[in-house]
Amino acid sequence: MKPASRSTPNSGTYTDATAPTILGTYPKNNDGITVGTASVNVGIPSLDIGFSEPINPSTITTQNISLAVGATAVSGKVKYDAIGNMAKFIPTSALSSNTQYTLTIGTGITDLAGVALGRRFHHQL
Repeated sequence: MKPASRSTPNSGTYTDATAPTILGTYPKNNDGITVGTASVNVGIPSLDIGFSEPINPSTITTQNISLAVGATAVSGKVKYDAIGNMAKFIPTSALSSNTQYTLTIGTGITDLAGVALGRRFHHQL
């Protein structure tokens, strides 16, 4: 990973070599659902992803954040909240009950200096 330089209005230029990380996701395994199962609550309007630092909004895409059932992609859109450093995957249709989903977050996501996410992230819901 190549360090990226970025200017700041008060302190000149600094080098950002730190890759952004994922602080957490919602829902986590079994959040808001029956204990011992591995399926999401079908009433959840979005899946949320928290990042360790501000992210380049143009890299928050459905190519970089996806949801699937097995090998079948779930249709949806993504949004980014720069104030909270949070991305959302919003499924087009309600999620199915008793179904295991996989949320994937790819290394195409970068911070504002262009440093990519350190690794691909897979999360079973």
